[in-house]
Formats: sequence, structure tokens, C-alpha cells
Amino acid sequence: ITNVIKCRPPQNRTPTSKEVDSCCRNLDTELFFINPKVIIALGAVPLKYFKPNGKILSDRGKWVKSKGYWVMPTVHPAYILRQQGRDLRNIKWAVWADFNKAFDKARKLAPEYNFK
Repeated sequence: ITNVIKCRPPQNRTPTSKEVDSCCRNLDTELFFINPKVIIALGAVPLKYFKPNGKILSDRGKWVKSKGYWVMPTVHPAYILRQQGRDLRNIKWAVWADFNKAFDKARKLAPEYNFK
């Protein structure tokens, strides 16, 4: 688990693209050493790192191949917490499906790995 940037901007606002650009070298280094088979991008900030024009609600659940990685975008947990009723149920199932797609892809790309 990591973040695109390692600190939150003032008032916990969404980081600007300039802030992401100045901090992403840390993430690039982490990805180089870890070399993940699959990345689950939780929310718009990591999606935009991998797909600059991405929109989280329209790209959620669709594979992105970027920077040599398979990326599964899904909503940030804070988004889920703000939902209620039917919307909450629907987004929970959607995120469940996204994670299952990611696990299926990881199993295909690393069949030797024990996922238990």
C-alpha cells in the first residue's frame, strides 16, 4: 500500500498535478523495486497518475495499461463511506467486482504465487 504523494496538501485538498509531479519520483522508485503485477488505484489521484485524462467514475472497473503496469481503477474508500441506501449497496458490489478482476489478473500473471 502506498500513495502517489506522501503528504496531504493543506486542508486535506486534492493535490494539484504540479504537486503530484514533484512527488511522484518516490512512487516511481517504489514501483521499480516492488514491480507489482497489478495495481489497484483507489480514487482519482492515482488514476490520473496512470491515466492523466482519466475520470474515476467512468474508468472504474476498466483496465488501464500504463507505465508497464496493469492498473484497475476503483473508487476511494472515502467515496464509499459517503454513499447511502441503494447507492451504497451498488458501489460496494462494484468495488468488490473491481478487486476480483484485479485478483484474477494477478493470478494469471503470477500463477506461481500463493495467494492464500
